[in-house]
Amino acid sequence: MELRAGDSYFATRGRAGRSRQKVYLFRRIVSHLPPVIAMHATRTLSRPLLGLVILSAIFLGVERLLCSTAIAQPAVDFVTHQQVFGDQTGTGSGSDGREAVAARPPDRTIAFTVKGQDRRAIVVNAAAHDTLRPAVIVLHGGMGSAEAMRAKSGFDAVARAEAFMVVYAEGTSFGEGRHAWNTGFLLRQKVQHADDIAYFDTLIDLLVREHGADPSRVFMTGGSNGGMMTFVYAVTRPERLAAVAPVVASMFTFDIAPAVPLPILIINGAKDDEVPLEGGMSRNPLVRGGQQAPFKPLEEVVRFWVKVNRSLAEAEVETRGTVTKKFHAATPQGAATEFVVDSAGGHGWPGSRPRRQGSTPIASFSGAERVWQFFEDKRRHVP
Repeated sequence: MELRAGDSYFATRGRAGRSRQKVYLFRRIVSHLPPVIAMHATRTLSRPLLGLVILSAIFLGVERLLCSTAIAQPAVDFVTHQQVFGDQTGTGSGSDGREAVAARPPDRTIAFTVKGQDRRAIVVNAAAHDTLRPAVIVLHGGMGSAEAMRAKSGFDAVARAEAFMVVYAEGTSFGEGRHAWNTGFLLRQKVQHADDIAYFDTLIDLLVREHGADPSRVFMTGGSNGGMMTFVYAVTRPERLAAVAPVVASMFTFDIAPAVPLPILIINGAKDDEVPLEGGMSRNPLVRGGQQAPFKPLEEVVRFWVKVNRSLAEAEVETRGTVTKKFHAATPQGAATEFVVDSAGGHGWPGSRPRRQGSTPIASFSGAERVWQFFEDKRRHVP
């Protein structure tokens, strides 16, 4: 069966997978509706065929509106050392709207200071009061933002369907809504001496202490410059994470090895000119101009993680269409290492629209769905 973008999460799961896909579709549709309409839509689903037709028509209109409208910004007033919450749910008036808000905590922007620098992150689908849920921290690429990554990654819908919180982290600002991460070897003039290790240490502490994040199930993923930062945090603080998934990224150095094994999913496109599989300097002049060191070849990156994770040396290889997966299973005292390459994929978040001519992101699967499929059964032992 041919897999299209967005199908991989439900593929090869038989009748259970099809049932899960229906629930996922329904939740995604209803999540875009005002609360009063959502309530009546849910009741309508007692007549499944009629309900699906009505919801599909509504969903198409909502999708078109969302594609032409910027994501609403949280109504926040940033205050140093305080968390400030902004309601992004777009609720209506009346008792039905109030009940819908109570059922799901509002999306939140949290602001804090790290070594004198004001930083922030957006939290979506946080845990209800006195409950814990997994947290997936998502990192944007160079010149991106938390809002931009939220708009294109597809994580909101998967988080609400699978009951985890998604946290859109944000790097150092260098003007006009652009941000970057301090990996030590890229965009150093933009990020200066920003301490992003301290930023993520502080963010994870806040998520666990005040937002219901399960400390044994904190995950990290990111694309491009965000994927590079994911590699950096993974080797520096592996004990704080349950698994990681760097996407269309590579490493600059193998000088630091993680102190403990950490499950890792590495996703790249074979037609990526910005972060080429063979490593070296980027073929994109803008990226190359900001590099202080060449990228490591991805095969070397995989071998590094197989070694430090104590994964099995021999990989299970599976090819479906343009996608080849190499899976190095975990040994009893180790962790799994998985490498996915799409032979037709270029640079960009999988499943998103191309941002420049000549570079088409991986279209064979959704990045958010594929990453969560890897994360969902992982857990870090917390003393």
